[in-house]
Amino acid sequence: MKEYRAHAMICTCTNCISNGALQIKEKLEEELINQGLQEDIHVVPTGASGLCVKGPILIVQ
Repeated sequence: MKEYRAHAMICTCTNCISNGALQIKEKLEEELINQGLQEDIHVVPTGASGLCVKGPILIVQ
């Protein structure tokens, strides 16, 4: 299994999607490619984190 420097976990529950989560995910992936970091940072769609009322939620570890 590949090891990444970081994981960017973006919530893709209904509330976060309606507040732009998919657009943020696409822009993040595009910018990672532009910066040559697509092999270092793994973008992961996730389920609800419990904070979705304030979404979209992006957690970086």
